[in-house]
Amino acid sequence: MKRWDEFARLLTTPEDRAAFEMVRTGARRYAAQATYVGSPDLLEAILLSVLTDLAVRLRSETPATAHR
Repeated sequence: MKRWDEFARLLTTPEDRAAFEMVRTGARRYAAQATYVGSPDLLEAILLSVLTDLAVRLRSETPATAHR
């Protein structure tokens, strides 16, 4: 994940940098769990981790009445 530090520094707006950091945090948060899946594809594990994190965040930010 360190190799993405330069990419993050080159993002032009604070909003872009914050959004990228949120995605990077999501990749880290669930990466350990994704290793137990047994898939040799590291990218698949990272993407699943990021999507899981974003889904959790969306659900927590959405009003309870919107859930069906």
